Amino acid sequence: MHQGDQINKYHQAALFYIANALLYFYAAIFRMPRHSFGRVVDPLFYTAGGLMVLVFPYLIYKGYRRFTMVLAGVYFIRTIAALTAIPFYTPIIMATSVMHVVTCYMLARAAWDLKP
Repeated sequence: MHQGDQINKYHQAALFYIANALLYFYAAIFRMPRHSFGRVVDPLFYTAGGLMVLVFPYLIYKGYRRFTMVLAGVYFIRTIAALTAIPFYTPIIMATSVMHVVTCYMLARAAWDLKP
């Protein structure tokens, strides 16, 4: 396969990862009931989330293969966990489940150079 095609897979995976992050941001801010984790945990929680939204897509976009492989594995586990929530499906849970499946596939496709 051409090197440019491989790089494009990483770029596409990064875009899907950002889309997934934005969906989670929307759900966390606008769809979930307001709650607090505490004065210390709240800033850490939002800082970690912000780093994941900014740093992870950058690393994927730049083609860090091992990082992308680990993230694909994490998304595979998240996909299985989301699919076990079948009795609790709501439109937002269904949307996140679909995003998990697609994001997991896009990450794996880039990391292991899978065919389209």
